[in-house]
Amino acid sequence: MANVETPYDFSFSAYIDYINHVVSMYEIDNENKYTDIHKDLNVIGNRINDKDLYLGVVGSFSSGKSTFINSVIQKNLLPTDAVQGTTVTISILKKSDAEDLEIQYTDGSVKRFSESAAELNERYGITDIKELGNKQKVSLFKRIIDWIKRLFGIRSSDNKRADSLSRSRIELFKKLIATEELATDIKKVILSYKNENIPYRIAMVDTPGTESLNKRHNYVTKSAIDEICDAIVVIIPSDEPASEELINYVNNNLGANKSECIFVVTKIELLGDMNELPRLMRVIKKRLENGLSIESAQVIPMPTLVYLKSVDPEMHMSFLDNIPEDEKSGLIKMYENGLSQIKEILEGRRINYIKQKITDVCERVSNRLKDNLSEVVDNYNEKNRVLTEKAVPTLNTFESLAKRTINNYLDSCLKHIPAEASALTVGFADLRSRADTVLNRCVDSQDIINNMEFSCTEVFADIEKEVNRYLTGICGDFNQKINELRTSFVKEYRICGVDGNASPINIGGSGFFSEEFIGECDELLQNEIDGIKADIRSDTKGVFKRVKSFFSNPVEKHREMAYVRLCRAIEQINQNSVSYIRDEIESRIRTAAKNSELSVKKMTEENRTPIEMYIAKTTRSLSDNEKGKAETQAHIDILNKYIKMIKGAG
Repeated sequence: MANVETPYDFSFSAYIDYINHVVSMYEIDNENKYTDIHKDLNVIGNRINDKDLYLGVVGSFSSGKSTFINSVIQKNLLPTDAVQGTTVTISILKKSDAEDLEIQYTDGSVKRFSESAAELNERYGITDIKELGNKQKVSLFKRIIDWIKRLFGIRSSDNKRADSLSRSRIELFKKLIATEELATDIKKVILSYKNENIPYRIAMVDTPGTESLNKRHNYVTKSAIDEICDAIVVIIPSDEPASEELINYVNNNLGANKSECIFVVTKIELLGDMNELPRLMRVIKKRLENGLSIESAQVIPMPTLVYLKSVDPEMHMSFLDNIPEDEKSGLIKMYENGLSQIKEILEGRRINYIKQKITDVCERVSNRLKDNLSEVVDNYNEKNRVLTEKAVPTLNTFESLAKRTINNYLDSCLKHIPAEASALTVGFADLRSRADTVLNRCVDSQDIINNMEFSCTEVFADIEKEVNRYLTGICGDFNQKINELRTSFVKEYRICGVDGNASPINIGGSGFFSEEFIGECDELLQNEIDGIKADIRSDTKGVFKRVKSFFSNPVEKHREMAYVRLCRAIEQINQNSVSYIRDEIESRIRTAAKNSELSVKKMTEENRTPIEMYIAKTTRSLSDNEKGKAETQAHIDILNKYIKMIKGAG
């Protein structure tokens, strides 16, 4: 373990770096030991690096939820004539340097409109948009025409296509968040938009309506709140001030967060008398505090309709035109103050969230290290006890056992080689039988000469097949011995963290007979055949011998002579083959035994260092345990100090 030093930089980054350092030290033996802590650290890191403030919006249908979101993003984007089920999945609208649409699916995959516009349009049935790539060359005449159009405020075709793409992107966004069938495999949809006039980087997180009877919608809302949102806004329309249904929904679905909810009252513009607003706010606040059992409900009035019309020229709400200008200015100021207040709350909640997460992680690491402290001492004591009761054998002892095991099997194989070699040459008996058959069919001496064509090639091919089968079996037995020794090695030295990897050996019977040996055998047989032919020709050469053979017919004598001499040559080849097979098999088996020893030796050598290190480690005194205990306790003290600092800073 490294020396413990008290950190002086108490920023969030210092907390995270130190926790990572501590966790990395204590998860060496089990990389999955701190999975939950790593997950929390990633979440914290992402929150710190993300400059957006995520505001979750909860509200009933037609409560003004969509209008509130539209007012924050300063664009009448979401439909405000919502019907039940308008939002069916998590949707996020965030300010960005580039406009885009990102779809995150439940299987972890991601699709971006900027990269896959045509594919997404086709997949979800959005009006086809012509590709904007592959721009055709623009003539000088056309450029002049476009310049003149721009002078008169006429949009070019490129702008039209860009607008068309933008409309397609927004149309796709609306369809995905409002269509139940399309949302089943979608985790969340993020719409990025450009608007330099928006003062804050508040990302709006829209959720399904509170009256939804779909259980999945409640899960979607809970996931958004738990995983994404820094703060939650609950929309309360002024004409339904904190209804019983809304209070029940908050109690049932936002129970853990209800004391931190921000309650935004919308449709302020619709009040007949603005002097009624203070009383209305008191009524709503009282109902919330009583219904939710919270001490102080944070209630903010926000005239979203007036503000949205003031920032979005495309908004058409004629009924707002009757509001006097001074009253309208006051309402806009009220909205801006409310939004500024929400932003401050968001920033505070973000910091509090990170503080709480880091505190939780520190406490879990500290408690885990306390458990590890006991485990460290107990493990060392147990290892010493085990070593006292049963010493781990040296590698030399194991290697001697392995060599003895392999040599015993080698001796057993060598005993059977002579009999096996003789049995493998049965093909020569078939060759003699074939020679007898051929000679018996010969009707005269010339016929014998004509049919005296015999070869050992097929016999050697058959023998080689049988040898290969035999050696394959022997090789399998050697590999079985190697595997048994590997299993024994792993069992014996498992506590040392060994890797019992002994490679199998291979004998192989291919190329068994050398070309030289086969050539010698073929030459011996052919020389005998040539001699037989020469003797028969000599015995029937000349007028006198031909006349004599005509009356005495020496074919039987020649047939017998040929058969005897062929058998003699075949027997000689057979004996030579038996000797060759015996020597070659013995050589290959001895090589297999040697390779088996080397395989086991390599396995032990590869693990010599960890075994010897373990033996040295486990024989250390208990002072090592005390050192580990002191270092671990020092880490716990520093983590506890962090926890106190975070809580004190809060």
